[in-house]
Amino acid sequence: MPKPTKLHSKGKSTSIQKPFKVEKNSGDGIDPEESLRQFQLELCWCIQQLERSLNEKKGTEKQLQEAWKVLTVLKNNNQPMIRKRQLMRTHFGDYRAKMAAEEKKLAKSKIIGQQDKNI
Repeated sequence: MPKPTKLHSKGKSTSIQKPFKVEKNSGDGIDPEESLRQFQLELCWCIQQLERSLNEKKGTEKQLQEAWKVLTVLKNNNQPMIRKRQLMRTHFGDYRAKMAAEEKKLAKSKIIGQQDKNI
């Protein structure tokens, strides 16, 4: 029977491991309520995009089935937040940037609409 291999030459770790401390606000400066509200906003945006694509029947049959699966998971309250974030990331890519671009586009069209009313 072969001898078990040792992890270290002396059997002990040569480096000192520091304990990992978890802070409540891990440097981002956003309270949990605000981050939850932001997540809900992102979730609603993704659900709206999926419903819009399903109603307009954009894409192939396989893409529509995948969108339907993602939509059911996102709407399910029993699914954990991390799973929803992963699905949103894989299905939409950088959904936060897309949300910001859409918001900017809507704000721009709103400003143009107000300028047309003033003229």
